[in-house]
Amino acid sequence: MPGLAAVTTATLLTTIGWLPTGLRWRTSDQPVPFCISANATSTNVNATAQQNAVLQGIGVWVSTAGGGSLSCSTYTVQTSNQCSVGVNTSDQNPNIFWESNWSNGSGTIGVTWSTGYGQPGGPCGSVSDDTGSNHNLSCKYDSDIEFNDVHYTWRTNGSSTDIASIAAHEYGHFIGLDHCNVNGTCTFGNAVMFASYGGGAVRTPYADDVQGACALYPGTQGGIGWPCTSNNQCNSNVCVDPGANGYCSQTCGTCPTGYVCGNAAFPGVCVRDDGTNRGTCETCQGIPNACANGGICVGGIPEANGGRCIAPCGAGGTCDPLFRCVTYTDGNNQVIGDFCYPRSSDCTDLNNIMELGIGQRCANDTPPCADPLTCISAGGDGICSQECTGPGQCPNGFACELFDVNDGWCLPAVYEGDSCEDLFVSCADGYCLRNPADQRLTCYKDCENMAGACNNAQVCRLVNLSGGGAIEVCDPPGVPPNPRDAGVTPQRDGGSTNPNRDGGTTNPNRDAGMSVMPTRDGGVGNTPRDAGVISTFCGCDFTYSCDPDQINGGDCQCDPECICLCDETYSCDPGCDNCDPECAARCACQSVPTGGATAASLALLALLGGLLALRRRSC
Repeated sequence: MPGLAAVTTATLLTTIGWLPTGLRWRTSDQPVPFCISANATSTNVNATAQQNAVLQGIGVWVSTAGGGSLSCSTYTVQTSNQCSVGVNTSDQNPNIFWESNWSNGSGTIGVTWSTGYGQPGGPCGSVSDDTGSNHNLSCKYDSDIEFNDVHYTWRTNGSSTDIASIAAHEYGHFIGLDHCNVNGTCTFGNAVMFASYGGGAVRTPYADDVQGACALYPGTQGGIGWPCTSNNQCNSNVCVDPGANGYCSQTCGTCPTGYVCGNAAFPGVCVRDDGTNRGTCETCQGIPNACANGGICVGGIPEANGGRCIAPCGAGGTCDPLFRCVTYTDGNNQVIGDFCYPRSSDCTDLNNIMELGIGQRCANDTPPCADPLTCISAGGDGICSQECTGPGQCPNGFACELFDVNDGWCLPAVYEGDSCEDLFVSCADGYCLRNPADQRLTCYKDCENMAGACNNAQVCRLVNLSGGGAIEVCDPPGVPPNPRDAGVTPQRDGGSTNPNRDGGTTNPNRDAGMSVMPTRDGGVGNTPRDAGVISTFCGCDFTYSCDPDQINGGDCQCDPECICLCDETYSCDPGCDNCDPECAARCACQSVPTGGATAASLALLALLGGLLALRRRSC
């Protein structure tokens, strides 16, 4: 970044660390005014964020008394309303702006233009470098900073071209510092005033920068930012990284501009925001312990192959409104902690929030689920859901899928006979079992202790589970009911060559050898019964089907069609030899037959993965 056009320059020694431009502001000119035009267009950062980032870059050079980060400096500033876009270093109105008609070359990110007055060593005196060499200076008259709005994309999160980092460098020229690497005494990453920018957050003055700034505007030494090689050189008795790049600091509370609270090496101490202590949403890929304040580096927000810092959730799991608190685990599925994840899933555009509703897929939690929903996932795939502990707690169209006694999630409901192959559905009225007929996962209806749950084409079958226990389900699943014994023409019971025969009897009015009244299945007094018995009276037996008991509830206990559930037709039904009156003398039969080989072939579905544990109810 070329730095300036100056009226005069001093003869400089090549042995010094920091390098002056030959100009500085007089004490009587302070606080030095400036006006920011937040007019960048090659950016997705709004005007307010642009201005705040420039203010951050300026603040790192300002004295702590003036609200900045250097206690060893007396330099102060003030904002002005004399804004203009374009370089004019003769109007005494310092301006900072983005230039859309860039003419300084595509490789130049920013330029600081300065003019001065007075003879070197005159009213603006001289300065001694860290070797003791003296340099006579002229006075600053005016200075403007312009940023390249043509060839660079501007950001505020340490990616692409970081506004605060470029503003800090250019404002270093503004106060009178030149490129330190001209003397070969600094390299990229250990000085803001290094001549080129390699990306990332380089916003806080290092030892070389601080020595120069505090020499130009000398204040109290030993405060935060002052170079140190031992603790006793600091007023706070805290020297961070003692040595060539050591600096005085203080314990956390409120850290000055350009500093963040703590890193792995110096927890609880204000450390430079120098690219290895990066804030929320700043780039961090490949940098160990890059994130400040206990943050972690995560990928995919938005770069697939890049990382961004996210900070821990505050007390009670609270985050900024643009973020939400998310639990993270490591490769061994051990919980790392709760961290604030951007709702937009994009650190470069935090305001572009698109959140998913219940039942929407949320692969890798992108885009995020709306509060209070959670993306439950397995193998990277997931679905937005809400917690539940039992029936009646989910919206219409969803069922509570229990993974533990008190741990469940609302999933899209599927019903008897429907496929439940999809991991993220729940059988609303039963269990997800593997159907022996086609080996596909199918919803079976629960019939345990529920008389009449199955239709007349099913049996309530006992299923012994491979993991232990048993359940009762309607089998086969999803089949429609067969036509019942009621509602058919009573003239014949089927199968006879004689249209007047009922199961081969010679009496056309007989059903299984007993006389009946064709208008009803039962009767009063000594009217013969349909099931081959004589009944004095069965007040609830009215049809050829199993009639309900309207007075006592449940099935009509004296209705043979209720007693023998396998009697479905007017002929001898298969498997009902000992129970169907058309087959033989009527006898008692079980109302709920249990399965044998078929039951053993059914297996309860067990699916594991990610946040999902054992599916279905434990039996």
